[in-house]
Amino acid sequence: MLYLHNFTSIYDKQDFYKNSAYHMFDDTKVSGVRGYMDEEAGEYLLSEIKDYGKLSAIHFLDSGNFHHLSRLYLDLIDEPFNLVVYDNHTDMQFSAFGNILSCGSWIADAYETHEKLSRIFIIGADKKYIEDCEFNNNERIIFADNIIKADLDNRLPIYLSVDKDVLSKEEFNSDWDQGRMSLPVLINELKYLADKIHILGIDICGEPDINDDFNISLSNNINMELINIFVDILYKI
Repeated sequence: MLYLHNFTSIYDKQDFYKNSAYHMFDDTKVSGVRGYMDEEAGEYLLSEIKDYGKLSAIHFLDSGNFHHLSRLYLDLIDEPFNLVVYDNHTDMQFSAFGNILSCGSWIADAYETHEKLSRIFIIGADKKYIEDCEFNNNERIIFADNIIKADLDNRLPIYLSVDKDVLSKEEFNSDWDQGRMSLPVLINELKYLADKIHILGIDICGEPDINDDFNISLSNNINMELINIFVDILYKI
């Protein structure tokens, strides 16, 4: 099952999901959620997820500006787990506005508040962001170029989060600065996880600007390839 959070109407311009069972959340009128999530938006989106969604699915979160929605899905997990994130950024920088949840702080928030979260694996983050991260010497948080180097313990299930800004601009342009990973490398990494590890749930974000039709088309094709990786387990997770 696919769940799509349509904040910017981006998915109205794509069709990768139309041959699958899916539910589209019309979140275009939700305010207080772009980049940062205020309390009212968080309560609405959490109720939306609990009423219509489920953890064991693939969740599309629109642009990387909404990556903090991943934090709400983590709250559906009630067993020990590891978090695996593909992202050009660490998403572990606390907001200057206090405890407000943001797309740049959601992993740090999960680290500090989620009782069932064991270890965090961040794959593909830029070295400059890792160096600036206050958690970069923490034994529970592993930064790596690929999942093999990360030495992931397969005894615990994982929640998998993919921000497509981890990909090189040679693949497509997202609306954030991007990493150096190629699409074939990302696909091989995700196939490895799908084959080796029990996956509790998956989310994918990193869509282009809503007015960038060329890259929206490229992103649509990438989304289709990512779905195909998990087609064999889609009805198991």
